[in-house]
Amino acid sequence: MNVRLMLQKTKPNRAGLCVIYVEVSINPKGGKKEIIRIPTGEKVPPKYWGRKQEVTAGYAGYSDINNAIIKKKLEVQQVIREKDGATLTDIKLEFEKRTNIEPEATLIQLFEQYKAFKSKSLTENGMKNIVGLYNTLVDFEEETKKTLYPKSLDVKFYDEFCSFCRKKQSNNTIYKRTEIFRIFLNYLTERGLNDNLTYKKWQLPKTVSTQIITLTKSELDALFVLETTNNRIDNARDLFVFLCSTGLRFSDALSIKPHHVVNGHIRHRASKTQEIVSIPLNKYSKAILEKHGNDITPLSISNQKFNEAIKDACRAAGITEVVAMHKLKGGKVEDEAKEKCELISSHAGRRTFASLSLELGIRQDVVMAMTGHRDYRSFKKYVEHSNRIKEAEMDKWNL
Repeated sequence: MNVRLMLQKTKPNRAGLCVIYVEVSINPKGGKKEIIRIPTGEKVPPKYWGRKQEVTAGYAGYSDINNAIIKKKLEVQQVIREKDGATLTDIKLEFEKRTNIEPEATLIQLFEQYKAFKSKSLTENGMKNIVGLYNTLVDFEEETKKTLYPKSLDVKFYDEFCSFCRKKQSNNTIYKRTEIFRIFLNYLTERGLNDNLTYKKWQLPKTVSTQIITLTKSELDALFVLETTNNRIDNARDLFVFLCSTGLRFSDALSIKPHHVVNGHIRHRASKTQEIVSIPLNKYSKAILEKHGNDITPLSISNQKFNEAIKDACRAAGITEVVAMHKLKGGKVEDEAKEKCELISSHAGRRTFASLSLELGIRQDVVMAMTGHRDYRSFKKYVEHSNRIKEAEMDKWNL
């Protein structure tokens, strides 16, 4: 092991002072160099740091600072001698324990705090991408045998992380994970828990346009009139038709009770935006509400189990058209043919409402008011995706 004093010149604070560290490194033949840095608690301007690993004369208190950093170096060397054969991480933890230094929080520990913070304002579905990134980071640490810290997130790490993700995830998924990663690091930076801003230079992966799966009007009608004695399929069908005819999010639909139905409207507070939304009833939503006494809560089911049941319901209704799906994975576009019923999930309900409303000629601003979309950027995917809308508009040339 090599032990030296070093100055972190690339990260001065606002006063222009840089931290002096005790650096311990291992550089095995044919292996990868490993480094840990233990702060000495001393800071100086870079111009006063000399080649002999000491503060040069001319800086106020230079002698006292040099005595302090040499003492710290000797303490680290003492730990190394006593912990012969220990890993660098073990040495750092032992030193912090002996000197009562609070251990530096790992990235996973900080992410767990972030998860707890976000879970107070997001639904289970809203937490999906955050939990997905957390699981990916845990898997990355297990495979690489590394403990991540905010300061270790350099460009090299990002390249390794993206390569790891490409083994199992599409480019669109990696894009979402990276977006969440940067939001998380912004959260740490704003709270003074991170001063490594390399993440702002990360290049987001290329994506392909997401294919939005929705039901046509005839498919919705087929599902609506489906006769079944299977309660699981019947309940899933009712809930999905309710989603398709109201534009409600899955969690919001399951919260609808009689007091939310007022004068032919559903009035409720959206859990995601906390805004009051008013949605007029149509023949589909009215029929579902009448069937269940204006109370949708008894249909409560986990998102996962619902997604399984609605696939079976759609298959029973004959929604089995073969759809070609495209995704970018590892820089290559992969095509996969699936029956449409296998692609239906809770998300398709809200998407179907928006798409069919536009196809039926309902004004875009009215649809946005009912779905609760705040801006056009998040809504435009519904406008762009439908070939049926394009065909209807192009038919105007034939009049």
